[in-house]
Amino acid sequence: MGAGGSGIDPADFETLKRKVTSLDTSVSSLNTLKTQVDSLASAAAKQISYSDLALSITNNDTNKNALATAIASNPNKLGDALASSIGTNNTVIQSLQDKLGTNTTFQKAMADTLSSDPYKIKFAGPKGADGNIGDAGALKSNLFDQARTMWCAEGELCKVPAGKKGIDWGYGASKIVDDGQLRIISDDNIFLRVGDKSQKGVHVTQAGVGGVVIGDEEQGNFTGLNIKRRDGRYTHFDWKDDQRNYIRGDTVFDGNKTINGSTRSNGNIILNDNGLSARGFIGPFRLKLYDKNTCMDSGQFDGNGDMGCGDNNPYQQFYYSPVTGQLRNVQNGKCLDVGNNKWYWENCSNHQNQQFWRKEHLLQWKNGDCVDLGNGNHHAGCDGNNNNQKIAWEYIGQ
Repeated sequence: MGAGGSGIDPADFETLKRKVTSLDTSVSSLNTLKTQVDSLASAAAKQISYSDLALSITNNDTNKNALATAIASNPNKLGDALASSIGTNNTVIQSLQDKLGTNTTFQKAMADTLSSDPYKIKFAGPKGADGNIGDAGALKSNLFDQARTMWCAEGELCKVPAGKKGIDWGYGASKIVDDGQLRIISDDNIFLRVGDKSQKGVHVTQAGVGGVVIGDEEQGNFTGLNIKRRDGRYTHFDWKDDQRNYIRGDTVFDGNKTINGSTRSNGNIILNDNGLSARGFIGPFRLKLYDKNTCMDSGQFDGNGDMGCGDNNPYQQFYYSPVTGQLRNVQNGKCLDVGNNKWYWENCSNHQNQQFWRKEHLLQWKNGDCVDLGNGNHHAGCDGNNNNQKIAWEYIGQ
């Protein structure tokens, strides 16, 4: 014990005093720190970054779960607040659009929902009156004016849209086309059946001075009725407005024949009990050796040679009478004749030496010999494989 009999050691008292003084100093420092913290907290609350807060929430699973729990406990209040905020924030709106636009899972879920019965009926709209599919003007503008379909709602005729040339039936190659000329096209037969045989008919008309052509196209200088034969020649009825008919080829009449008025021809008209025959010539023809690609030429090799075919060469142009069998050359005006075992050109007569018959692609005399442009006598025994005898009759007239 210390002096004075108090029982307290002065040294212990000094130690306790120092500890109390230190504690007071610490408490004072803590109060100062608290004041500073409160001040900083208040300032921080005023300057908080919501973007940083959002990132802090979304980048942390614990925060996201806590936020979800808070939303679930009071969804209406939070939903109203978010809707009000998002509806006026263009940046958030654009971000949502971008995210949803690339989210195929969301798109499919939304499409499936809207296409279900409870929703698709609402999108169908009210039903109009029977037969009314909307505004006719709008339909025409979208379908006909835009060249998408024919239009049959106005007038007596259906109209093909501008820029379209016709109709493709979609079956085979059947088409009706107007490309400056009206064309009915088919890869099969075309049948015309008009009403009853006793009263109805098929009428084909053409404006102006044109006529009708069967078997060819665009013969603009033809009038009347014109029929093209398979050999290239035409049969004409009232051709060139000359009131004459030109019938090509051999013609066979069965039954009685009546002829009214006068007759005129290059030959004779013969009437007998067996019928009607004519000694007129047909043509002109070009006699082409089709395996040699040359033509019979009366100016070559004593009158019965061949050379390259020419379109306007009178030495290569011939008329033929299918009745008498005469072959007449345009240049010399003479007929092919058999004399002294050599065939040559002679003045035309009714003599049997000038009677030649077309037998398929051969020209044959009655003794069986055929015109042969490779033979010195211009004839030889007929041979269907002889290139000097195989003649193609090319019609070169109109």
